[in-house]
Amino acid sequence: MRDTTLVLDDEPFMLELLRTMLEDLGMPAVQTFTSANDALAVLEEQPRVGIVICDLNMPGMDGVEFLRILSQRNFAGNVILFSGEDQRTLKMVENLG
Repeated sequence: MRDTTLVLDDEPFMLELLRTMLEDLGMPAVQTFTSANDALAVLEEQPRVGIVICDLNMPGMDGVEFLRILSQRNFAGNVILFSGEDQRTLKMVENLG
């Protein structure tokens, strides 16, 4: 059973909003991160992560790079992407898969 959800975003307000919404929907364990590297460290330690929700536009390591690393590590959970970027950026990421 994969019961942990990781949420990555560089905006604390959005992280808190998403955490509250997911917990209200019955998600048992929601962890939030402003750093992709911190989230990757948790993924190494916690094989029970079932969902990763990730903003595409983050400082340091953007969502596209984060997805590349997830792919290299054979992440078997689900990934949900969101972004304030334009449609071209979202389409480019969609075509990566």
